[in-house]
Formats: sequence, C-alpha cells, structure tokens
Amino acid sequence: MPNYFYTDADGKVHGPFSVQHIQALIDQGVVTPTTPLETNHKHKYVGLAGQCLGLKFDSATQQTSSETSPGFFDIGSTRLITNTWTSIFWVLTIVLAILGCVIAIGFAFVSH
Repeated sequence: MPNYFYTDADGKVHGPFSVQHIQALIDQGVVTPTTPLETNHKHKYVGLAGQCLGLKFDSATQQTSSETSPGFFDIGSTRLITNTWTSIFWVLTIVLAILGCVIAIGFAFVSH
C-alpha cells in the first residue's frame, strides 16, 4: 500500500501518510482540494488532492481557486449588479483610463 506526501502552502512536504490519514487531514481542513500529493515512490507527483485517490471533500471545502483568491478584476460586488457586469465595467474603466493617459501623453508631445 503506497504512502502519500502532501505539500503545504509554504512548500513544506509532510508525510508519509496512508490514504485514511490523508482523509483525516481533509476532514480537519489541513489538506484541501488544491493540495499537491506525491507517492513515496521517488516522490512521484500524483496530482491535486481534489482530483485523485477518491478522497471526499465536504461542500464547504470544495471551493474553486477563484473563490479562495479572487482575481485582479474581481471586486466582489453582488448587491446591486452581478459580478459579471461589475467585472466588465471594471475592465472597461481601466482600459479607458489607460487610453486617456496615452492620448494625454500624445498631445503633450504634439504641442511641443
């Protein structure tokens, strides 16, 4: 029966653990669906915990990476309008601000 190692967020490798012990670590919230796993056979990469070994995560721990770490353009407003429209508006605002800066710099060079 192979043993497994997991890598924490700081890059430290922990193990070896049995599948049952890995499941217990999942239940404790130590191992998440995005935790990398390796086997004891030359530390061969197995995959992310959420994608292998038949491990079970409860619905509270099954978050996507975008839910745990929002992207640059995600400002998270859900009260007035949807996230999609907020994100589109945010991107357009940034594009227009950059375009305005480029036009202002262009006029500065033309006027001299």
